Amino acid sequence: MTPDDEPSNGVSSDDVDSDGVASQRRALSWITVVLATLIAGAAVAAIWADAVPRAMVCPAVYPGPDWCTPGARQRSGVTWTAAMVAVWALVVAVALTLGRLARWLLGAGVVVLAVVGIVGYRAVMGSTGYAIG
Repeated sequence: MTPDDEPSNGVSSDDVDSDGVASQRRALSWITVVLATLIAGAAVAAIWADAVPRAMVCPAVYPGPDWCTPGARQRSGVTWTAAMVAVWALVVAVALTLGRLARWLLGAGVVVLAVVGIVGYRAVMGSTGYAIG
């Protein structure tokens, strides 16, 4: 059989090795993208559905301090939402490019994203007064 007789399916033998490692890496990259999207979505939803509208206790003075207003909590929510989107975009970019070469980057990216989500939620909760509930 000559090289001209081999069937062509558009994939060279360099793209996929015999063990299917390339397809496993591709699947792992997409699993990472889905997991990162779920984590970022859950964190942003928690910030805006729970932390921002939560009632708070502020000092009983008039006028109230600037740091103890609903607007201050919204600003904090916007800041942490922007941070979550930036880290999510970085994790997705790594998963779709470098993640195929270094699998440890995928795990590290997801862990960093989860930590930013937790820290962001707690930071928004504590950004104004004392949260009730």
